[in-house]
Amino acid sequence: MTRSKLAFVSLMISLLFHLTSVGTAEPDMIPWPVGTTLSGQDSSRTLFSSYGTHHIGWDQVPAASGVNFHFGIDIDANTSSTDGCDVVRNVEEGYTCYWFADTLPSGSVQWLFVIGEEQLGSEGWNYQHLDEVNLAYFFTDSLHSVGDSIGIMHPEVSHPHLHFMRSEAPYYSNNAALCNPLDYLVPEATSADGFT
Repeated sequence: MTRSKLAFVSLMISLLFHLTSVGTAEPDMIPWPVGTTLSGQDSSRTLFSSYGTHHIGWDQVPAASGVNFHFGIDIDANTSSTDGCDVVRNVEEGYTCYWFADTLPSGSVQWLFVIGEEQLGSEGWNYQHLDEVNLAYFFTDSLHSVGDSIGIMHPEVSHPHLHFMRSEAPYYSNNAALCNPLDYLVPEATSADGFT
């Protein structure tokens, strides 16, 4: 076996071990994290990228890093639903476990939040590429309800979308996801790979 194949097999075994050994409990079923209205969370949405999809443009990243595996789903802001889907909503009662700001090339800021069931918890649902964030989400002692508006999908991110996953908190971009979010969304995606 070549050195590169051995490195790839080792990475996959490590990833499998990580995905099956982390997390405190199986997440509950959740509504979709988008919708202009609260009832809008009851609709399946169009995905820009699904869980595990190889990212075009990430080819320059060494395969052994595992980065070409998409740890989450990207919900398209340009969905054809009747209520639109640029508003990002909380999917489970909980607290802000972690938040982070990143400056885009334009100079504007995009936000990332991890919302978990426990105050100062170590994992939760991860929402990325946000703008116009609800100020309550910056406080770790505020209990957030299902359906609360967190913010909107940032319009200056290339192909505006919400990246959604379950992750550890704090979150680092090389962290693997704790699960495939498509397994927990209600209603289920309308096709096996999550694309509608």
